[in-house]
Amino acid sequence: MNFSPISDSAAGNGGNILVKVGTGHNTGIGGKVVIQAGDSINATDVEGGSIEMKSGFSEQGASGNIKMLTPNVDKKSGDISFLTGSTLRGDSGSVNIRTGDTHDALSGAFYVRVGSTASSKANKFDGYNGGAIHLSAGETKDRQRSGGNVTIEGGDGTNDYRWGGGKGGSIRLTGGSAHGKYVFDHGGNVGLAGGNALHGVGGSVIINSGRSYETNSGNISLETVNSGLGGVSGSVAITTGISLMGDSGNIELQTGNATVTNRKGSAKAGSIHIKVGTGDSADAGDIQIWSGSTMKKPPPSYFSKVPVDATG
Repeated sequence: MNFSPISDSAAGNGGNILVKVGTGHNTGIGGKVVIQAGDSINATDVEGGSIEMKSGFSEQGASGNIKMLTPNVDKKSGDISFLTGSTLRGDSGSVNIRTGDTHDALSGAFYVRVGSTASSKANKFDGYNGGAIHLSAGETKDRQRSGGNVTIEGGDGTNDYRWGGGKGGSIRLTGGSAHGKYVFDHGGNVGLAGGNALHGVGGSVIINSGRSYETNSGNISLETVNSGLGGVSGSVAITTGISLMGDSGNIELQTGNATVTNRKGSAKAGSIHIKVGTGDSADAGDIQIWSGSTMKKPPPSYFSKVPVDATG
C-alpha cells in the first residue's frame, strides 16, 4: 500500500498527516496502532523490511523534532519500551542511542532522568522513594566466559595543539542530597564493590590515576570534607577482611622508586607522612601502632602494643 505525498506549499506550512484510531468507552480499550515492516520468507541472509522515522529537513533553521511520549493520566502512565528481538543462532540486535556530530557549535547532550514523586501525604512515613536507574550488562551461560562489561568514559579532548589543546572530560559519581531537617536524614552513599564469587576469588576494586606521557601522573585523594557547625568530620577507615581459612589481607603503604632517565640531576623517592591534626581546646590526637595479637600464646602476652611518641 502506498500513500501519495501531500502537496508541498510554495509559501506556507507543509501539510500534516494524522493517524488516529477509535476511542474506547466505558469498559472498552482504545484502538491500537501497529506499524510493521514486511517479512522476508524463504530467503537466505536477507533482512526483513525496516522501519525508519525521520523528521523534516530545514535549509535555514533546525530540523524537526521526534517525540515519543505517553499521555498524562490520573493513575499509571504507559511505558515506552525499546527492545531488539531474540535470536537462535546469530547475534541479537543492538540498541544505539546517540546525538549527532556538529561543527562550530555544541554537540547535543544525552539526558537520562527519572521523574520525581510527591505523595499527597508528603510529611508522613508512607510516602514513596524516587525511581531507580538500573544499568546492567548481559549475563552469559557459557563455560569460561565472562558477563558483559559496563564502561563509562569521559569524552576525549583530541585537539593536539601544543599550547592549550584538548582536555579529557571528567566522570563524577555523587550520592543524592538530603534536604530533611532530622539528624538521621543522611545524604546518599556512593558504593564501589567488586563482584561476588561462589568458589573463586571475589572481584577486586582497582583505582588508578591517569598516566601522562610527558609530565606527572594524576593524584589520588581520599579525604572527608569539613564538618558542619554541630558535628565532627568523617573518618577514613582502611581495613582488610576477616579470614576463616588462612592469613588475612595485608595493608601496604609504599612510595614508588625514583629514577632519572636522561642521566641529568637526581631523583628522590617519595616520602610517607603521618600527621595528627591540631586540637583547639582538648588534647591533640595520638598516633598508635599496634602489632597483631594471637590466641595461641599463653597469657599475659595476648598482644603487644608499640607506642609511638608524637611531637609538635
